[in-house]
Amino acid sequence: MDQKTSIIFTENEPSRKAPIVSIGIIDWLRKNLFSTWYNAIFTILGIYILYLAIPPFFQWAILDAVWTGEDRTVCEWYDENKVKYRAGACWLLIKVYFNFFTYGFYPDELQWRVNLSFIILAIATAKIINDKFTLHWSSSG
Repeated sequence: MDQKTSIIFTENEPSRKAPIVSIGIIDWLRKNLFSTWYNAIFTILGIYILYLAIPPFFQWAILDAVWTGEDRTVCEWYDENKVKYRAGACWLLIKVYFNFFTYGFYPDELQWRVNLSFIILAIATAKIINDKFTLHWSSSG
């Protein structure tokens, strides 16, 4: 025999205020960056350091950088008093020495092995990042 149990409330439960739901960037900033006085000081100090560091770095790395040329002499120049000045980042050297940065002293005829390692690393990284990533190999058998 099945017996059904039911509960009947005869009194209303006392009403309560709804919980405060705080969402948004302002609440996140308040909770994480300005929760205490010393967190507020560290946050402001960090913003000030970024304010001092980012513009000169951007000037050096992008605006004053040398992107083209034949050798590293295009990355520096002399004024009329023979004072040596350097341009910003010399990305030309990265382009010229890219093969050395990638393979080092590895023989040219065996660099396919390093390339194969990079491909395997990329596939393994994709598999770790996305579990649904699969390679379908066709089997002839």
